[in-house]
Amino acid sequence: MNYTRQDYCQALRAFLELGDGIPELRQYSPALKALLQGLEDGYLRRDTLVPECACPWCGYRFDAAMAADPAYPDATPSPGDVSVCTSCAQILVFADDLTVRAAMPGEVEFTPELRRAQQAARTQRTDR
Repeated sequence: MNYTRQDYCQALRAFLELGDGIPELRQYSPALKALLQGLEDGYLRRDTLVPECACPWCGYRFDAAMAADPAYPDATPSPGDVSVCTSCAQILVFADDLTVRAAMPGEVEFTPELRRAQQAARTQRTDR
């Protein structure tokens, strides 16, 4: 059987509704929501594995990063690149070892893209 992108989106939406009521599945909701968003937007972003680390603001632990700009779905982080915590929406900077640190005052230019990434993280946080 051949499935369309819309079929996959519908299946993910149904699973997310089911998963919200099952504690063992709730932990996968953020990843599934990101996958669904990628499908709905017509692209999928590729995760890049980074050393496991924690957000210095909220303690959220992660081991992957993804490009925020759909025009560059295969972008990978480099030392000094700016990121946004998907849990608390704070601004982070990749260190030399690709762990993250808090951005220093005046270090980061608040571009429209960065503000959109923060808003997306805040929206995702309220959807959890």
